[in-house]
Amino acid sequence: MTGYICKYAPVEIMRAFGEECVPILPVAAPSTDPDALLHPNICSFSKSLVSDALEKRYEAIILTTCCDSIRRAYDVLKRELPESFVWLLDVPRFKAPEAIGLFRSRLQELIDAYSEFSGKSFDEDAFRGHLRCACSDPVVR
Repeated sequence: MTGYICKYAPVEIMRAFGEECVPILPVAAPSTDPDALLHPNICSFSKSLVSDALEKRYEAIILTTCCDSIRRAYDVLKRELPESFVWLLDVPRFKAPEAIGLFRSRLQELIDAYSEFSGKSFDEDAFRGHLRCACSDPVVR
């Protein structure tokens, strides 16, 4: 099972590997002590994210570079969950051709890394099917 926190997470890519994707919705009160792993000034969402991920032990976790607190959560999860695939996807801030090319290469890095980690092959036809489903969803548009 792949957990993710952001709408920018490419769940269609993970689904093309046959993975189930679920949003990580951490509770307000962490069950572990994230202050032992993160600086006290890190936001409560990131602390709850770390606590939730350590408790549930997702097979894979996809985070995005939406803020520095998430970057620090990634650092902790990467260290504390060596058996899991923990990926930080750098999301571009601009819609320029260079940014699109960079994002495309980062998505390919994700595909390659997950394929190597899991031993599974990326199914391009399934990926295209998931994209069509997402595009037909009125909430997504």
